[in-house]
Amino acid sequence: MMKGKGYVEFLACKDEILSMVNNGYHYTQIHQILFDQGKISTKYKNFYRILHKIGISKPRFEPLKHGSEVMNEFSLSMNMDKNKFYKEVERQRYRNNEVNSSESSVVLNNDPDEQDRHW
Repeated sequence: MMKGKGYVEFLACKDEILSMVNNGYHYTQIHQILFDQGKISTKYKNFYRILHKIGISKPRFEPLKHGSEVMNEFSLSMNMDKNKFYKEVERQRYRNNEVNSSESSVVLNNDPDEQDRHW
């Protein structure tokens, strides 16, 4: 193998490697796919070394937020205060329960006299 050949092969596949990294592929999977396709001929150790030499790394995700943080961001984006937000959530729950209970009363009660009554 010619010295520097792995680096040249890597640079030829750089766009494909970047898209795979951004799509969540593990480095070993990327190496195996490209190796099987014949696009690179280096060992994984050299492939990994070149990855870090160029500065390619997996995207970092933000840590998950707690419910109160999400609610605060949502209320700020909707120009609502907390009370309005909670009232809207309760209104939605009430509407959902009302729809579910009316559907179930129609489906469960076969007697026409009882279909008009809502429990």
